[in-house]
Amino acid sequence: LLIRGPYSTTGSIRTIRVFRITRIFRLFSQQKMILHALFGSIFPVMNAMLILFLGVAIWAIVGVELFGELSPQAFGNFAAAFFTMFQCVTGDSWASGVARSLMSQTEPQFSASVFFFF
Repeated sequence: LLIRGPYSTTGSIRTIRVFRITRIFRLFSQQKMILHALFGSIFPVMNAMLILFLGVAIWAIVGVELFGELSPQAFGNFAAAFFTMFQCVTGDSWASGVARSLMSQTEPQFSASVFFFF
């Protein structure tokens, strides 16, 4: 017997078919595991970057004090010294031609952020 109306059995069976889509989510368990690992690694990587930033900043301050007068282009102020130390840490020497010219032509507030992009 089929009962028509808001409480019909065919209507409830049709709504149960909507839950078939939950089977698809079982297929994505590997992707969920990868995303969970990526999100779990964000804070350890940020901690490592903070320690690296502090170490480079300390050596940049020492570089300004010791070599500021001998090499003002590389150690004249904190931003230039930080960029020089960042290049030493990363082994990056190609950006000197690009970033150093930008740092010498701009205001000191902007030059401190130029090293971050190169």
